[in-house]
Amino acid sequence: MQTSTIQIENVHRRFPDGTVALEGVNLSVQPGEFVSLVGPSGCGKSTLLRILAGLDTATSGVARLNGRSPSDPQARQEMAFVFQEPTLMPWKSVLNNVALPLELRGVGVRERQDRARQSLELVGLSGREGAYPRELSGGMKMRVSIARALVTKPQVMLMDEPFGALDEMTRQRLNDELLGIQQQTGATVVFVTHNMFEAVYLSRRIVVMTPHPGRVAAVLEVPEAYPRDGSFRASELYGRLVYQVLQILEGRPALPAERLPAYSPVASVPA
Repeated sequence: MQTSTIQIENVHRRFPDGTVALEGVNLSVQPGEFVSLVGPSGCGKSTLLRILAGLDTATSGVARLNGRSPSDPQARQEMAFVFQEPTLMPWKSVLNNVALPLELRGVGVRERQDRARQSLELVGLSGREGAYPRELSGGMKMRVSIARALVTKPQVMLMDEPFGALDEMTRQRLNDELLGIQQQTGATVVFVTHNMFEAVYLSRRIVVMTPHPGRVAAVLEVPEAYPRDGSFRASELYGRLVYQVLQILEGRPALPAERLPAYSPVASVPA
């Protein structure tokens, strides 16, 4: 029997001001799976991710990473978090920004720099080790942030809308690169986004959440094999899944596949 990498059982989160961010959330994520959390602003996506990262605590219910509490030191060793902003140290070079998690763990200079170079190679930034954040584009800064997460070789990557501030062409390119990295490393990814197009393209499963309080409205399978490329975005399956997510986000019941209208994502883009 396969053991879940992530297990969320009846998680509630009420803030001190009385706001209920999450109510009765249940979810399991399998090893190597890519799962996206989608929903409107304020639906608790980021709160749930922070609970998984041990940066926040559920009011009730249980969250586990490989059977451990997110606050357990071993769970923290196995997990990496990518924030909405790159959060790079402006006085450190790209190489030293990426090596920072290993420095904080007491890894020696040579080993951490070697591993940082390997991580930068994964995200396509070999040759930029000596650059500083001010010299990088927004997309490059996010690549550095992802490389910093990868340098510890995490089993689990938690990503909180990492591409939300980027232009659409850069976002799509980084989507492709992220999928390649995830397939190469085998990491389990939980990815927060409000972009249904991005969620369908990246995910094995999409968790659609309701607003105020955040509950799981539906979990949709994406039956498209990896690797994926731009042709998937132009496919009928992609369009139907985007439409399905939109239906749920708008509070309408998910339609069975045979009742979904034909939908062309290409035709929906203005000329």
